[in-house]
Amino acid sequence: MSEETQGLLQEATTLVQEQRFQDARSRIEQVLAAEPQNTDAMVLQGICLAQLGMKDEATSSFQRALSVDPSNTKILYNFATHLYQLGRKQEALSYAKQAVALQPEHNSAAQMVSLIETELQQPAAPGMAPPVVPGSPAEQSGYAQGQPYSGYTRPDVYGTPPQGGGIPFVRKMGNTWTIIGWFFAILAAVLFVYNLVHMMPYISQIMAATQKGQTEMNRITTEMQKDVNMFAQILGWVSLLGAMVWAILDLVDRRGNFLWLLGIIPCSCCGAQFIVLPIYLLFGRKS
Repeated sequence: MSEETQGLLQEATTLVQEQRFQDARSRIEQVLAAEPQNTDAMVLQGICLAQLGMKDEATSSFQRALSVDPSNTKILYNFATHLYQLGRKQEALSYAKQAVALQPEHNSAAQMVSLIETELQQPAAPGMAPPVVPGSPAEQSGYAQGQPYSGYTRPDVYGTPPQGGGIPFVRKMGNTWTIIGWFFAILAAVLFVYNLVHMMPYISQIMAATQKGQTEMNRITTEMQKDVNMFAQILGWVSLLGAMVWAILDLVDRRGNFLWLLGIIPCSCCGAQFIVLPIYLLFGRKS
């Protein structure tokens, strides 16, 4: 492996840790263009494709890696985790068992075997290593010592057992979950423009009424409230609540910085989530 290739792989590893999967994918493609048989790059490619919602392409990437090196426990374990995420538990169990058979000290693979067998209501194989306690050094290490990418993914991706974190239904939705976030941001922007245009005549009347006294201002305000479109009000509440709930669930799923809520919640309450939500979508999810 050339020095340039090693640098690209290390950079891709860091990007995967930061959940910048699209950026990592571009680095991996450069590696595979130079070294088509590089299994480390294929594994990283499979992880990126899976997290970008390209499940079938991710499966193909793991399969290509196995065809090059069928006895590589790192590939077997990551493929098993991928299959588990797809709900293909029997296949996942088979590959996880192969990883344990080849490397008995691979604690994460052993933990996966125990987990899947429990879910399938199968007795654990005699002599199988016990599950690793979450948070223990063995669980945090991901792979056995000596593997080149031990701990290169976050707990809720593929470096550790599948129950390592994240919200299952959010993970299952993939890119659709991100689209929902943009939907709430765009909806809020559309409603803001609509309300601004609709209320502009009343605003000018209220400003003019300041010289006529409080009674006139109250009359115009009352007329304005009566003229508010009920459907727009309902959409406004949907946008407000949806943006806050989406942001909270996304932060929980990604173990993000909850300081973002100090901007998201107040702005949402003021109907300005169309300002802060896109900023979070573009930058906050990478922090």
